[in-house]
Amino acid sequence: MDWQKVAMRDIIFAHTRYVYPSYTDYRRLVELAGFETCFVDQIDFTRKNVVYIVSPLNGEYRPHRDNWRKHAHNAHVVWWSLERPGPSGIAEFVRGTKRLLDDWYFDEVWLSDRYLCEQCHDKRVRFVVLGSHPALGQPRRSRRRSFQYDIVHLSYLTPRRQAIIDPLTNSLDVAPNGWGEARDRILAASAFMLNVHQDDWLVLEPLRFALAAAWALPMISEHMIDPYPYNRGETGHYIKQVHYDDLVGEVLNAVRGDYEQFRAMGRRMHDLMTTEFGFRRQVELAVAVLDRRPLDPLTLR
Repeated sequence: MDWQKVAMRDIIFAHTRYVYPSYTDYRRLVELAGFETCFVDQIDFTRKNVVYIVSPLNGEYRPHRDNWRKHAHNAHVVWWSLERPGPSGIAEFVRGTKRLLDDWYFDEVWLSDRYLCEQCHDKRVRFVVLGSHPALGQPRRSRRRSFQYDIVHLSYLTPRRQAIIDPLTNSLDVAPNGWGEARDRILAASAFMLNVHQDDWLVLEPLRFALAAAWALPMISEHMIDPYPYNRGETGHYIKQVHYDDLVGEVLNAVRGDYEQFRAMGRRMHDLMTTEFGFRRQVELAVAVLDRRPLDPLTLR
């Protein structure tokens, strides 16, 4: 890593003033990593040698950027897009991402799914792993029989998720959703994390995976095209991937099988994502290789 380049740039995470529960873990990771923060309407675009990282993107940011259009643009502003493509599909997701870059709302976009990043075919869109942190969770060393819940999914039940969760609920103890301390108790009492995509796009849910890694929870996930770095090593080394139609049967087999092999899988994922792919390290790696910003077409600065 070029630590000199990192040291020359301040890294500031710009949060929305509206607090989204689904981004609780993201904000906690920023806090645990020790990064400076501000609100999106406090971004100073004239400031030099600074990288602002915005996520999520809501209605607060763009009016603020527009108000600064006539000023020099010295800061490097990144949108870390952690959302799924949505019902409009990947092609529209790519077009929308490029519009934000072409209109110079951002200098770069970071995506944490490598396949989705490759679909953009744009050097301004980069793949950056969303790492984890050991203090985001409290991994347990208990044996399988001590768990209150067989699986936890922590997701909104869309119809395609419901079709998986309902039959599992008939046979297993499925944890309820929750936030805050209640969610921590649920995670500590669960044997497996189950990840079912909200839609048909086979892309990674970065925050859910970072959370599972922090808790060393064995992850059983619907198949993804390229879930790097979770697909490093042999099949089942860090996570277990299953095609949608096989999920119910494979989850039942895992719960009723030898838990020790899965517990070891969860520990390997924890170690990988809190060390080599730790949150702060991945952000600093991404900042260290930033290209020079192009000239502002409006101010030519």
